[in-house]
Amino acid sequence: MATIAAIGLVAYVSADVAHHAFGHGAACLALGCRLESLSSVFVQCSCTGATIDLAGPLANLLLGVGALGAARFGPPMATSGRLLLLLAAAFNLFYFAGQLVAGAATKTDGWAWSLQHFRLPAFTQYGLVAAGIFTYLVTMRLLAVQLGSVYS
Repeated sequence: MATIAAIGLVAYVSADVAHHAFGHGAACLALGCRLESLSSVFVQCSCTGATIDLAGPLANLLLGVGALGAARFGPPMATSGRLLLLLAAAFNLFYFAGQLVAGAATKTDGWAWSLQHFRLPAFTQYGLVAAGIFTYLVTMRLLAVQLGSVYS
């Protein structure tokens, strides 16, 4: 039981680190800006912009899809390794989907700010909400199948 709890914790932390450090933080540094503060819930960069805003959720998308692909198509591995990959996929893809839905629906956070930055029509936010819901449902379906096979 302790092993499963530890696997779940590491998988959750992967989503937070991917979003803030590998997403927002790396984009900040890649643009030549100064990373002023980095925590598990906030990143302060000396620059602002859509690239930095979108880098967090996109890092979650990439890590989630990568972990899911590795669990599904990678070489055979121990049950605990496969569980780690599937839970990392789940947390990262749910983080991505949640950012789409919440940010676009409430007109806050990176997706909404990017809509303003690129001067996209207001109705685009509904497409982002729909994309977030779709991502969530597809993730649930794919992971249900894959998690079912872990313990069968």
